[in-house]
Amino acid sequence: MKKATQKIEIIKRTKDSLRLRVPSHKAVTTELVERYLRGKIKSVGFLFPPVKLPKDGLQFTHISGKYSMKLGFGVDAGKARQLGKPPRKPKLRLIVPATIEEARKAYHVTHTKYFVNKFKQHLSTKEKYVAGHPTWRWMDKTISVLLLRDSELVGMFTLIRWKMADGNPCRLILWSCISPELGAAERQEAHYQATRWLRRNNLELPLRAAIHAFNVRSQKFHAKLGMRPNMVTAFRMH
Repeated sequence: MKKATQKIEIIKRTKDSLRLRVPSHKAVTTELVERYLRGKIKSVGFLFPPVKLPKDGLQFTHISGKYSMKLGFGVDAGKARQLGKPPRKPKLRLIVPATIEEARKAYHVTHTKYFVNKFKQHLSTKEKYVAGHPTWRWMDKTISVLLLRDSELVGMFTLIRWKMADGNPCRLILWSCISPELGAAERQEAHYQATRWLRRNNLELPLRAAIHAFNVRSQKFHAKLGMRPNMVTAFRMH
């Protein structure tokens, strides 16, 4: 006897977005995306049961290139893992930007260098325009830390208080980067300092992150942190 097909249901609707619950990430197809991402709807989120990240990440390469896919990762309050190792002789400094403008400048530099320039072929026109990115507009509502090697900016992490799909509060990682040019020991130190800060901000609230499906390296970093994917959102590329 065949099992009954699990229902796909709309759980939230706004004037330009939809959020649906699906039985599995495997249920998300181009046909399903196009069924709901039309007219005035600009994004459709598909909520699914949390899964362990596969070895090659969740890339959604079966979805038409007309759409950009962004994964939602999460971990419960107090459950984020400590990564990296404390250095014997520290070479990096973790500092808080003195002003919002300093944070915006650091975001512009790191986002352009480590994300836009690297993945421009995968990004929509809006995503390539750094000053138009939501993080830029919301910077005055965020908390950030910068990683410095001497005076060189080699990393940045930005958090904002957010609401999860169920309406409960969380901390959302709006931006995270560590320079790939760091040596192995420096990278361990960067992971240690950054995740120690993230864990302090995860004590009372769940931690969430939104990561492009093509950015497997970032997916793996967040999975090591203890986060699991449980949502994917589809946007039009143009």
